[in-house]
Amino acid sequence: MADKATPKTMDHKTLYSAIAQEIIHFHWKPGDLITEKALCDRYGVPRPQIHSVLQHLQDHHLLTVVPHRGSIVSKLDMNVINQMIYERLAVETMVLRDFIAERTDEDVAAVQALYDTMRKSAERYHLSGFDAETFLRSDRAMHSYWFHQMRCDLIWEQLSRNQASYTRFCMLDINAGDNAETVLEEHGEMVRLIKKRSSDGLEDLLRRHLYGCVKRIGPLTYTTLQSYFEPITEEMNTPRS
Repeated sequence: MADKATPKTMDHKTLYSAIAQEIIHFHWKPGDLITEKALCDRYGVPRPQIHSVLQHLQDHHLLTVVPHRGSIVSKLDMNVINQMIYERLAVETMVLRDFIAERTDEDVAAVQALYDTMRKSAERYHLSGFDAETFLRSDRAMHSYWFHQMRCDLIWEQLSRNQASYTRFCMLDINAGDNAETVLEEHGEMVRLIKKRSSDGLEDLLRRHLYGCVKRIGPLTYTTLQSYFEPITEEMNTPRS
């Protein structure tokens, strides 16, 4: 008789990232029940390690641990998402404004290269083989560049870590909101401002960019995507101008 397989060793960060990515990509949908046993079988790791990671995922609002039952994938909360976008808008407007004022020729070349990578990904949006994660990653890379150049890596890390709900919402937007061309165009406008060393209209551009997914997906939260969201009101769903 064969010996029972020994559970794999996987560090906490790797396991957290693997499960979080499956939630963010809607392999597990909002409201789905996930058991520790199912995760142990899927990843081949011991239950105490799964238990620890689930607590971490709950801290980041990706799921809710229900004792003696399992974990339920959190539904999206438009009130929380709007607050996250509001925070991001306030912080990034200042960071990008300072970056534009201090940018070098090397920065312009780097941002253009990042934009070109994003453009190449967007070209496959309506074709087979389009990878939503690659597109989102190229999107984030552009934004993270000016945070890094302004020595604000910690701020970017905190924004990214605390915005799991917003990231899921962006993934929905890519898959259901027909957004790639619009998002690419808005990044192109950012590149033009950086090249011109101009902040004219910057806050309006970032507001349009960050809240765009709310306008595109908002109507679907009452229809085809209603089961993905906590009950919402029109006031919660519409950003103040």
